[in-house]
Amino acid sequence: MDDRILRPLVWGTVATLGLLFVLVLWLGRSAPDAAGHLPAPQSDPENIAEPGAKQPPPGTYATAPRSHFKGEDESNGVTFFRRAHHLMEEMTERQQEILRKRGDPPTEDEISELLHLLDPLVDLVREGAMAERRQWALLRETGPTHEMNVPVEVARAVTWTAGIVGEDGDLPEAIKRLELNLALQDSLYSDGMIGTLIASTIDAVWHKGLAELTAEQLIPETTELQNLLATKTSGDLLSDAVRSEANFIRRFDFFEHARKIGTEPLELAKNFDPSATKETMEAVFRERQRRLSSFMESAVEHISSIEAYTKWAQSQQIEENSIESQIAVSMRAILERHQISETEKAILAGGIALQNGAAFDTLPVDPSTRKPFTRAESDAGFRLTSSLTKREKPISYTFALPAPAARD
Repeated sequence: MDDRILRPLVWGTVATLGLLFVLVLWLGRSAPDAAGHLPAPQSDPENIAEPGAKQPPPGTYATAPRSHFKGEDESNGVTFFRRAHHLMEEMTERQQEILRKRGDPPTEDEISELLHLLDPLVDLVREGAMAERRQWALLRETGPTHEMNVPVEVARAVTWTAGIVGEDGDLPEAIKRLELNLALQDSLYSDGMIGTLIASTIDAVWHKGLAELTAEQLIPETTELQNLLATKTSGDLLSDAVRSEANFIRRFDFFEHARKIGTEPLELAKNFDPSATKETMEAVFRERQRRLSSFMESAVEHISSIEAYTKWAQSQQIEENSIESQIAVSMRAILERHQISETEKAILAGGIALQNGAAFDTLPVDPSTRKPFTRAESDAGFRLTSSLTKREKPISYTFALPAPAARD
């Protein structure tokens, strides 16, 4: 069986979820659904807790005394992020629907009840953000954990509360809550490509939350807000993500993973080399790991931009339908997500600057074209639009109040 046999298993997910899911699918783990959504977290104490940590019963984080969590590492902010997520287990189906902004619009009583439930969650995330370090460790020697949705779910909850307090007029507190998403993102960058992709999903969550506020009201251009929108995913972080993934592949324990999922190691080896035997399978694994990790390491210096990466990929003469070709698609997906994220931040920063009286020619330019954003104005407000598309539509946000030029 050659690499082409594996293509149907990975092609539908690799573009959006990165190399980790290619490995996951090779080894028989769960995949995203057809819409590209990550699988829901599963109850697996071995993968939810820190190694060696005591795992409390679900739903007890809000009320249990600190002594109950004696075995947890509180120097790692992720401990508090996990506690925050456990609070969400107390939500009803209707509350989950409200959080995802589905179904009928919530009543004032429903909003108040959900906000009361989630305020302790925000406090836990704040405590995690102030911890000495924040490291999720989604990647482990025997494969990924089942926690990949957890940071996004917590970010969605924090961002929802930010929108509510912002709508109630407390914009400084709303911005502080949105800023907590940066700590959640920071905890993911050591988890390679999949961590970076999840961090970019959190970007999309809080960008949308801020955009909903700007569409309804004037947002003062405070220093805190400027700092929030100036935060960028640097090229160094993207390079580190690919390097981390290469190191993960190099040390991945195929034999241990085969044992955990009830598969013979020889079966896995034959996916890489049909002639593999029990005597040669270890060498087959080592050679596949070496080739894949070397390929990724060679990309590290060229992942600073889509243009640079495309030029490098074209120079590699990658075999069509090979696993390397699908890894290349995954790395490009990271760059595309990064470009979308930076474009959204630039539009939000520009629109808020216009709301506060800035001249249009002083705004940040569209990162995808290095040209000004397109603007459309009306009596109700104005819209800034990029030429870059997301889900086949131009990235575009609406801002309350007419732009200064339209009021003159």
